Amino acid sequence: MSENNLIMKRRYEAMLHRLKSQQIERLMQLTKGLEDTNVPLSDLQQVVEDFTHTEASFLSFQKIIGEYIRTLDAGPQPVPLRGRTEKDMKIEPNESPAKVNPQRPKRVTPEQSPTLRRSLEAQARKEKAATTQNNEETKE
Repeated sequence: MSENNLIMKRRYEAMLHRLKSQQIERLMQLTKGLEDTNVPLSDLQQVVEDFTHTEASFLSFQKIIGEYIRTLDAGPQPVPLRGRTEKDMKIEPNESPAKVNPQRPKRVTPEQSPTLRRSLEAQARKEKAATTQNNEETKE
């Protein structure tokens, strides 16, 4: 990222913080005004209008300028090699991409996974309890 882009990004972030702090100030004024019964409704309306204006400014600035800043972060698009066009670089349908050698999934053992070990131990305890219960029933 170039120095100018970095400065622009920092100024963008500073402006977002400034707008957010203004939103918080307006919200605090609004809550205090709602709590105080001596504040006329016309004053509250003005605070609400200021709050919504600041909110809209924040969201618009974040969306529009934020998208522009993100494109700067992405950097320039790659340039094709000299003498080759985009069509040359694409794989044609009759060409096959490099073959992938599918491997069987690796088996997880109880030594590798504490969770698997605990679940197997719990299953063994249940089976042992069921066997013990069946043996006691058959004795009776």
